[in-house]
Amino acid sequence: MVKVILVITLLAFILYFIVRRLRMFGTQIRNNYGKIQPSLRIIEITAPANILKAIVQKTLFSVFTGILLLVIILVLATKFKIALIMLPISLYLIGQFLVLNNHIRHTRNQRIFYDKINDDLTIESLEGNRIVFNLITDVKAYKEIKSVQKNNGILFGYYEMILAKQKITISYLLKENAENKTLFDKLAHFPTEVETKLFPVI
Repeated sequence: MVKVILVITLLAFILYFIVRRLRMFGTQIRNNYGKIQPSLRIIEITAPANILKAIVQKTLFSVFTGILLLVIILVLATKFKIALIMLPISLYLIGQFLVLNNHIRHTRNQRIFYDKINDDLTIESLEGNRIVFNLITDVKAYKEIKSVQKNNGILFGYYEMILAKQKITISYLLKENAENKTLFDKLAHFPTEVETKLFPVI
């Protein structure tokens, strides 16, 4: 019983940490640090706060399910060791928070502009770095790294574009915004190597 209480206390602390971290996502404000302005020709590839909030809520459901499952497993394991066979599933669901945290940080730390006429992609980082490249002529190879399955309707993953001297990554989170469809429809036309991972961290 003492062990169960300790585990529940630990999980309560984890829950507090998760909720606190996720609330921070809603308070982050992106500065207008670039000179490029969206137009009929140039689209800014973004994930608005309302879309991120919906993704967070769905992922939280998966994480809380994993935590609840973990508590049940630990309680049952005191009498039935076979219950531990469900432990990897529980940890997988809880681990979705780490993937979410990684992808939101990556998405918030850059601005992406797509010129739908000549297929140029401009990426500006918070540090002030900028790279401009053409999707047709400058990309040596395309890769798509994604999770093994959807969890509560959310599939984590990202596109990786290999240039001559560096790699560019674009999170699946941006696909949730219907206004970004033009870019992702274009990416779907290129030959792409697809890889699946349990935790597709960028």
